[in-house]
Amino acid sequence: MQHKMASVALLLASIALPSSVQAQAAGEQIIDGGAVDTVLAIAQRHGDATREHQMNGNPGISGRMADTDYYIYFVNCDSEGVCEDINFYAGFSESQPTLESINEWNRDRRFGKAYIDYEDDAVIEMDINLEYGVTADNLDAGFLVWETVLTEFRTHIGYE
Repeated sequence: MQHKMASVALLLASIALPSSVQAQAAGEQIIDGGAVDTVLAIAQRHGDATREHQMNGNPGISGRMADTDYYIYFVNCDSEGVCEDINFYAGFSESQPTLESINEWNRDRRFGKAYIDYEDDAVIEMDINLEYGVTADNLDAGFLVWETVLTEFRTHIGYE
């Protein structure tokens, strides 16, 4: 009986552990917002990507996938350069969809926030929280989602 109770206790403890702790215990690499070069390496698996710096000094990545230029902003950074989030961004300067079309995107799609910027250009963004870290597989999956978002958004707004 004690053996069964111990097994149940271990099972419950593993369920209660945050996924980042479970991943570390399994030996998986955890990526947080300070691992800019690792994020860049994952971006490069999905197309061209180079490391840059934002005007505020935070790191950034410019890339190209799905025939579209995009940028990754590292945001909510602390004084040591560890950032809580990354923001994927793509702007379409030669496409000016209607507000109804943008609203349709936001209503019908789960990923990717669309809007019309101050120059009447279509923009799509997507955020990934890295505050407590994610596995490399999880971040890679985020890039696959971003690629799908870019492809579908280009079609949605008629961008060629």
